[in-house]
Formats: sequence, C-alpha cells, structure tokens
Amino acid sequence: MSSYKRALRECTEGNLRMTRDEHGHELFCYTKSCFFAKNAWNETTMSHRGALYYQGQQVNDPFTKIFNLDEHPSTDTSLIADRLEKESFEVYDKANGHLLVLSSFIDEEGEPHQVLHTKGSLLNPENDLLRDDAHIFYSKHGQAMVDIIEAMPNSTWMFEAIVSHDKHTMWDQQSELYGENEFVLLGVSVQRPDNSWTELSYDQFEPLGSTLGFKVVKRLPELEQASITDVNTWFNETDREGYVIRFMDGHRVKIKTKEYWKLRFKKDLTIESALQQFKKGGYDRLQLKLPEEIASKVHDIIEEGFQDWLFAHYYNVMGNQELKELSVKMGSGEEVTNQLRKEIMESDNFTKPQKQFLMARADNKNVYEVAARSGDVREHYYEYCMDHPLELDQLSAKMESIVDSMECLCNNE
Repeated sequence: MSSYKRALRECTEGNLRMTRDEHGHELFCYTKSCFFAKNAWNETTMSHRGALYYQGQQVNDPFTKIFNLDEHPSTDTSLIADRLEKESFEVYDKANGHLLVLSSFIDEEGEPHQVLHTKGSLLNPENDLLRDDAHIFYSKHGQAMVDIIEAMPNSTWMFEAIVSHDKHTMWDQQSELYGENEFVLLGVSVQRPDNSWTELSYDQFEPLGSTLGFKVVKRLPELEQASITDVNTWFNETDREGYVIRFMDGHRVKIKTKEYWKLRFKKDLTIESALQQFKKGGYDRLQLKLPEEIASKVHDIIEEGFQDWLFAHYYNVMGNQELKELSVKMGSGEEVTNQLRKEIMESDNFTKPQKQFLMARADNKNVYEVAARSGDVREHYYEYCMDHPLELDQLSAKMESIVDSMECLCNNE
C-alpha cells in the first residue's frame, strides 16, 4: 500500500487529518485524538507531521513527531540512557515559537512549487497566523527561496517562527537570542535521485542556512558527552524552554525545563483561561488550545468539576428525592412511556435543567456529554465558577498540581 493510501486510511480512522489548497497540495498531520489515544501512534501517524502530497506523491520530508523524555516508548529513560552511552548525538537549544515548513519541489511537469505551511495548515484567507508568517518570510527571504529552488529544488526546510504576532512563553529571551520576527532554521532534508530523503547534519545545514540569511538554531556541543544523569539536571535550567537531543539516525527527544512549565502556567494556562476555552467550545476546543503534554490532565480537571457541578447544583439531583427516584427508574433500561414523559415535562416539581436531565436518562444518553455540548450549560458553569471563589481556588490548586506532575516527569520519578 502506498504511503498516500495509508495516510488516507488513518484519516478515516480519525488519527490524521488532511487539508487541501487550491493548487492541489494536500497536507497531513496527526489529530488530537491520535495523540490522546496513545496506541494510535505508528510509522504513518508519527511521520505525517506536516507531510505534503501532490498528485498522490509525498513531496517533502518534515520531522517526525518529537516526544518528550518518557512520553513514548521510543523515549523511555532507560532506552535513551543506553543510546546516550553508545551513540553519537547532537544537542540543540529548544527554540520556542511555532513550526513553519518550506516544502520545495519540482512536479512531474517540471513546474516548481514552494509551499509555506505549518504542521497542519496551508495558506488560506482565514489563517491569520500563517498569512502573517508568509508576509514576513517572503519579504525577508524572497531571494533565499529563489536560490533554494535553483540549487536544491526538492528539499524541505524546517523553521521555528519567533514572531511578534505569536509571542510564546519566554518571548523576551528568545527574541534576544535569535531576534524578533525571525525564522530559526532547525533542519533541512534533501531528496536524492532515487527519491529517498536525507536529513543534513548540523555541520551541513548551519553554513548553508547562514549563507542564505537564516538564523540557525543554537547547537550546544559542550553537552554532547552527556549521560542521562546530566540530562536530568537540564530540567532545572531557568533561561530556556529546553533542549533537543538528535541522534545520528535523525531520532529526536525533547527535554522541557520546569521553569518553562511554571512560566507557561502563570502566563496562559490558568484555570480561568481553561474555563474560558471550555465555555467557548467544550472539550474539543479545550484540547485544541492546550499543549499536548498537559491537555489530557487539564481535560480531566475540567470534566470532573463540570460533572460534580451538574449533579449537585445545576440538576440538583442530591436535593430532590423524587428526581433521584425517577433518575434510577429511567436508567434501569425499562422503556419509558410517553405518558410519563409528558407528566414530567408538564410538572411544576422540576426545573428545566432537571427535565432535560430526566429526558437524557430516558433516552439512554450520557447526561454529562449532552450537557457539555450545550453552550448555555457551559456558560452557566463558567459563571458559577467565577462567582464562587472557593470553587475556583479548588480548581486552581488542581491546575497547579500539574506543574508538580511535570516536575515528576522532568525528574523521571
């Protein structure tokens, strides 16, 4: 089976998503559900992190999914410890922005293509971030793009976009190190005559990138004799997001510092911001807007609080004996008569939310999922939390505990 057909199959299973532009370029990237499922990771899902196709053929070679230490079997601490001892590797600064890819290729008709994209988005009128990226990139590196298509027509260039329209955590440190509105070159892959791909070493892409006018990610050769014990000390650094270890086969592993996570939580991962995202679009939006490493943890916190509130306050099941008895009856699996439904809906003994609760039970629906799909109910929950400092403090404490869990991950405890 071709890689294109495998990618389409993963799309039907919900593990990849594909977007297409007006020029026939098709871009594949793994989905949030793939990330959270964990067992959905395979060669196709991991390698399709910004994989670009044209007329059914893959025309670029982006980085595969890069996992944190101990986030995936391939980055298990014991495995990485063994590799550090036995293999050569390079260590890079973990530049902090968003991924921008320049995919350059010549099609079968001899026509040149150069496509700027993120891991999951192609240029379109609604994509403000990528449109702003492209405007800056074209204005600063237009000549470099011409040089690339002439000298290395079939090549893939990975950058970290450190731009003022998308300021990330540690923006000040990053802009001081690399400059403002810069695209920091992270790596380059080149297609061979036999259509296979080769990733250039740092000693190859660094002078190439500098000659073309790109800023290049900082390599840290003083760390390239590190053991796993040394790596564990990197988590305590306070001036950077983290590090990337690259082995000679191209496999990478990320190490993010505890300081980065603390600043990230303080800046934009507060319980208020999480509740705001949940109010706007439910669990899907919540997961979409959160870093993958913590999205499932924050999801669980919001879900638990929301369900507790629904049962105890919004539906007020605990304070209504008649409601509790009807809830049990309707959840027993017995058919609920239309007459009983009518009596409930016309009753003055139940609030509108309580009636909705009973009808969901009668229809064998998950009442919590039904409620989470209602924008009105989510907004009521958000307002309840904002009006109850004690509830908000409890949720905040749980959010802060995620920092502790990240520290445990960092320390490999």
